[in-house]
Amino acid sequence: KTANMEQLLSRIPYVSAKDGQIEVFGRGTPAIYINGRKMQDRMDLERLQPGDIKKVEVISNPGARYDASVKSVIRITTKKSQGDGFSLDNKTTLGVNEDKRLSSYESFRVNYRKGGLDVNGFLYGAYTHNPDNKRVRQYSYLADTWLQSMDINQEYTNINPYARLGISYVLGENHDLGASISYNRSAKDFAAGSQLFNTLQNDVLNETSVVGYQNYGQSTAYASNAYYVGKIGQLKVDFNTDYYWYGNKGWMAVHETVSDKGNLVEAETADVNSFRNNRNYMLASRLVLSYPLLGGSLSVGGEYSLVNRRMDYMVKPEVADNENEKVREH
Repeated sequence: KTANMEQLLSRIPYVSAKDGQIEVFGRGTPAIYINGRKMQDRMDLERLQPGDIKKVEVISNPGARYDASVKSVIRITTKKSQGDGFSLDNKTTLGVNEDKRLSSYESFRVNYRKGGLDVNGFLYGAYTHNPDNKRVRQYSYLADTWLQSMDINQEYTNINPYARLGISYVLGENHDLGASISYNRSAKDFAAGSQLFNTLQNDVLNETSVVGYQNYGQSTAYASNAYYVGKIGQLKVDFNTDYYWYGNKGWMAVHETVSDKGNLVEAETADVNSFRNNRNYMLASRLVLSYPLLGGSLSVGGEYSLVNRRMDYMVKPEVADNENEKVREH
């Protein structure tokens, strides 16, 4: 009985879950499956209620049924939904970080169930402040003693609205089909901070660098999915198709001041501004057919994916080449 899925997963042996990052110890980021279907959207976890979870399985040595790049798998099984009619759920979460900045989260779920039909909607909004401050000291003992110190103070601010509509239908024990569509936007993705670098030689200041930056961006993602899992006679059919569109754009301004031995009169300054604009879409489908054979099972299937990516990147002044590239893959 935890407040959310992240808290639940953090209590599973060998699993670490914090601030949206999920890892299996020694195995990195896992592939996550919910009721047998691979999770493509991190908000799929947010939509789940911990009280609805039947079983969580952690696989640290995935077999050949998973892609070779997958080092670990978490399989989540939910309880079978009971009863017909409408259900509503609303949750408000407030948190204060170590810099005494308030973050708020709001989620609203609505569900209608009748027989094998299940229609569900989910609305979510977040306004968050996440600090990322660091202090680093590195000593090098050579002919002279060198100290490199780095102090970073930065914070990320994000406004994130999200909406999803899904429908599924279970026809008897042999047919399960459904579809969903979602909208996920980062309406404000802002980061600002400062970095102070000092180099000391035998406790005497050798060089100082001060960097200040601002990074402002926005992103939008649309995702849709349709699936069918069923059995026709003895033939098992597992079909999934997804369409995903993602675009993000933003600019970054950096101002740097470098002084030798603390001499601000002869300090060198530099300003660098960059702009990016990326648009991507993907269409992917997968079909697996399985048939009992000689006491075992013979499976055959195929996958198809189309990926289209376009990226524009500009820097002023041109400390790096500007880029304008298009990638299309089948």
